[in-house]
Amino acid sequence: MTESTSNIKVGTQGIAELVVGEEHTAPRVGSGKIRVLATPS
Repeated sequence: MTESTSNIKVGTQGIAELVVGEEHTAPRVGSGKIRVLATPS
């Protein structure tokens, strides 16, 4: 999913939630061996 953030105004707030599944873990995306949430570097 690619979305433009160019139209977001300063001060805008939001909340996001994610139920972490196996597909979201570091080993699954090839970025480590510990089963934790993989995040961009």
